Amino acid sequence: MCFAGASLPQEAWKRLQGLAPATTGEEIVFGSGYGTTETAPGIAITHWATRGGGELGLPVPGLTLKLAPVEDRYEIRVKGPNVMPGYFRRPDLTAAAFDDEGFYRTGDLAQFIDPARPAEGLRFAGRLSENFKLTNGSWVATSELRLALLEACQPIASDLVIAGQDRDDIRLLIWVGAPARVEAGAAADGAIEPAAYRTLAAALAQGLRTYNQGKSGKTQRIAAFRILHDAAAIGAGEITDKGYVNQRGVLEQRAALVDDLYAAAPSAEVVAL
Repeated sequence: MCFAGASLPQEAWKRLQGLAPATTGEEIVFGSGYGTTETAPGIAITHWATRGGGELGLPVPGLTLKLAPVEDRYEIRVKGPNVMPGYFRRPDLTAAAFDDEGFYRTGDLAQFIDPARPAEGLRFAGRLSENFKLTNGSWVATSELRLALLEACQPIASDLVIAGQDRDDIRLLIWVGAPARVEAGAAADGAIEPAAYRTLAAALAQGLRTYNQGKSGKTQRIAAFRILHDAAAIGAGEITDKGYVNQRGVLEQRAALVDDLYAAAPSAEVVAL
């Protein structure tokens, strides 16, 4: 099996590998690929059995990969025959897309799986556009944190958004999956009534408190959360053209809810951890 376009959540990995022996007699061999539309589309691939965890692999033949330092990780930049020459009739976008050495700037961040052994390849470590700093100046790598939090919130959460830019700590907006809503006794139309909300919030709080154990830094610990009642809206810019949640768009559209998350006297729907 192969995955690309986003990291395979480790929870999904574990479930698939748990089912595999009974159906195939052995674990599933996974491969992963990484690229962008602008690189048509390949940049890197694993030519071994990946173990998940956001593995990107190594550059494909004929392509040069440049790693530009960003704190404790690197922005991926690439040059090769598969890289586009520019955006059609948009010299401004084209100029911004390439660095002074002609490498296309993907905006994606990576780290070495094993810094002492670069041949082990790279793993995905977030996006420049989604990462942010807390008031203490610490960077929050939202993509890898989001994957860890989704795993901690299973089987309740279907997705979540991380808030905290220019704040003192991290807090969450969480969507609950339909099965969890039904099990908690939500209304037939999907509305989360107060009793169902309390049930779901208690389950999420338990998972997040377990996750917080052993996390000492503010860039990892979660201070509070609230459940979202309605789905992300495409028309409001909360969903990207590729179909995934636009974190920045959700935070902008739901700024009032974010303010409530951080209020000195928040509403009853905010759950402190």
